[in-house]
Amino acid sequence: MVYVDVIVVVRVLLAAATAWLCKHVLVWLYKFYATQRWLTQTHIPGPPPSNKLTGHISVLLSNQCHLHLARWANTYGPLYKIQILNAPCVVLSDPAAASSLIRFSSSPDYLGKATELYKALEIGTQPRMPNMLSSPDNAYWKAVRQATAPCFSISNLKQ
Repeated sequence: MVYVDVIVVVRVLLAAATAWLCKHVLVWLYKFYATQRWLTQTHIPGPPPSNKLTGHISVLLSNQCHLHLARWANTYGPLYKIQILNAPCVVLSDPAAASSLIRFSSSPDYLGKATELYKALEIGTQPRMPNMLSSPDNAYWKAVRQATAPCFSISNLKQ
């Protein structure tokens, strides 16, 4: 009797695991299709990926990565697209254009900080509080930045 109950539980667990796996595979396939569609339909030039599944990851992990990026910038211009695994990425290699996107919060093209990338740094603080890296670009961040910037000046670092 107990043996039959264990078999039923195992079958239910296997069915749930199979459904979960199928769902995730279908979502990945849809994202892959959407990425491939975006890469082919955008008018941003870029090198063809060495592999449809991995994209340019093999080139970016090689020792010659910087040479490939420089060659692509010379070939396709300062703005080009690449594929990293299933994610399309746009590369901007023009320092003046990058400066207007990153640096000046008053600019209409300003991108702001991607705070989601820095959330892992808040794990060590209890309660979770934003730090200088993870806080958004606001008055608090500017005050902390102005207070800490002199600590990293050349004259203070030489001491």
